[in-house]
Amino acid sequence: MNKNALFQKKEAILKQPLVEYKALKINKDSNGKEIWEPIRRGYLKNKLDIEILNQYNSEIVGLYNYYRIANNVSLLHRFKYVMEYSIYKTFAAKYKSTVRKIRRKFNSNGKFAVRYTSKKVLISFLSIMMDLKEKTLLQKIKILIKYLCMENTLYLKV
Repeated sequence: MNKNALFQKKEAILKQPLVEYKALKINKDSNGKEIWEPIRRGYLKNKLDIEILNQYNSEIVGLYNYYRIANNVSLLHRFKYVMEYSIYKTFAAKYKSTVRKIRRKFNSNGKFAVRYTSKKVLISFLSIMMDLKEKTLLQKIKILIKYLCMENTLYLKV
């Protein structure tokens, strides 16, 4: 199998959950090339901020867990990009705002985060792919444990 065919197969695997989550719109340019566009998930906008964030986080962790076994986590960067901008657009729709304003409003030390019940608890949009890139399996497990146990929150780098 050539590299291009292998890449297309892997891309199709990532595309499926994004389409199922309704986080991705696929357009075609004049040459027929697919253009992936993150979209808002309107059906989530009536939920609490923390519920929306937890929905996205659980979907990311689920797909990450699938790929970490194959030790091919680097493929998830495109998935992460679509999910990240989809959550921005979902919050922008919820608050009738723009992506730029939402990114500023929910920024906490460079991370997209939602405060929950008090200012002491902060839950952020996660991207474990970045921290786990090029690590050994033992290092990856230690990072996951650290993040998942930190003050009972998911506080991971975007």
